[in-house]
Amino acid sequence: MPRDWPDLPIRIVIPVHNRWPDLERCLLSITQSELVTGLVPSVLVVHDDLMPDGWEKMFTPSVEYLPAPPSVPWCKSLSLNVGIDAAAQRGPCVIALLDADMVVGPKWLMACHAASNPRFHRVAFVVRGIIPGQPVKWGDQPWFESLRHRYEAWDQPWFSSSGGRKCNSHRCRCWGNSQGAMRSDVITLARHDERYMSRGFEDLDFLVQLMDAITALGEEYRGLVWRQSEFGLLHYEHDPKGWDDPKWTSHNLCLWNKRRHHT
Repeated sequence: MPRDWPDLPIRIVIPVHNRWPDLERCLLSITQSELVTGLVPSVLVVHDDLMPDGWEKMFTPSVEYLPAPPSVPWCKSLSLNVGIDAAAQRGPCVIALLDADMVVGPKWLMACHAASNPRFHRVAFVVRGIIPGQPVKWGDQPWFESLRHRYEAWDQPWFSSSGGRKCNSHRCRCWGNSQGAMRSDVITLARHDERYMSRGFEDLDFLVQLMDAITALGEEYRGLVWRQSEFGLLHYEHDPKGWDDPKWTSHNLCLWNKRRHHT
């Protein structure tokens, strides 16, 4: 049966800061997914630090590098906004957000492609943690929870910042975290708040913004989660690099609580 919705090009936005070796592994996994699915995305790498010598020659022309204004500490929200704006300005598409320390599953691009379907506002990916040196294994069994921490993967639309307790408030129904795929006309309904210094909670704030905007349009927010591991992601554990400073974590938590209770 023919579909009543068009295929859209996939544009992947990857913010990077001090993660160039991780990024190489991430881009290689995207290439593997291209071979498996036959889907060829364009990749926008947004960086605010120096690119290693000869880096641009290592990958295909489908990978483009965009500089972001430097900030101390690194502002992930700023890099995400730069990448999303650049992707959306090039025409209708699916925009997938991906961290540099991720490895995508062999069929991950098929999950991104599903975001072309106007029935869904957002496609979320199941994520599991992995330790450097641990062998990468993909299977056909569903992943129902994260091995890293509970905020990494969602197969239910509930979030609670107090430790995973189910929340019945409509405002807490956030699918996924900072990794997800959305059509360009959906993702541009919200914007990552650049007051979130470093990282942490900017993704949850963004998802609440998105839900508010969709509700204001008179629509019910609809998300899709792919549970099979081959459509998901592995997230490499790593040592803190400075942007995990407790003072910024506390700052971001304060902003999130204000956003959650006073807007």
